Amino acid sequence: MLSKENIREFIVRELIPGINPEDLSDDLDLIDAGIIDSLDILKLVDYIEKQIHTSLDPDDIANPDRLNSIEKIFQLILLCHTTSISRFS
Repeated sequence: MLSKENIREFIVRELIPGINPEDLSDDLDLIDAGIIDSLDILKLVDYIEKQIHTSLDPDDIANPDRLNSIEKIFQLILLCHTTSISRFS
């Protein structure tokens, strides 16, 4: 499963190279801070879906509040993981 550190590493490596990973706190609003934009969100969603082997709910993708911080992204992944497990139980 993806960790907060995996998410942070992807953001630094693929979306904003050159930024210090320590500058990205878990609760920093990545959108309001101008760190990521809508195209970056699509890249992030693609990365997440490939890593967790499932699709995110379109309502979650359309809601920037669900993807605007590392913490919220991680919570969304946990929710998807929990939902996937409960579907197969």
